[in-house]
Amino acid sequence: MFPQSSSYKEQNLITFEEQLGFSIPDSIKWFLLNGEGGIGIENFDDSVKLTLDCRKSINLPTNILILNDWGDSGVVFLILETPQEYKIVWSHEHELIEYIETRSIPENADIYKNFYKWLKNCIQLEDDF
Repeated sequence: MFPQSSSYKEQNLITFEEQLGFSIPDSIKWFLLNGEGGIGIENFDDSVKLTLDCRKSINLPTNILILNDWGDSGVVFLILETPQEYKIVWSHEHELIEYIETRSIPENADIYKNFYKWLKNCIQLEDDF
């Protein structure tokens, strides 16, 4: 679970950016540094580790960051288009593989224009339960 009263520091994020090879979008940085956690990104350390592992194992493109892997409930990944422009995609795991092969977002995927829209969706899902 994402740490309550965020324990992330700017240096943690710099280290993550060095590992990933790109800057984390400002909205996500703000959330990691200031958020109360538990919604949107379950554990950013795990996200970075999984992303780096998938770059090796399934040739995950270097402009993708896996935010959450929920197994049967799907995978949530960020596609970085420019340093501050990105999409967040929630799809089935096999659709991530399809994206890697075709660079085309599958039709069945849910697409969020920014982190705030993704976060709003997560809050609504929490409220529904």
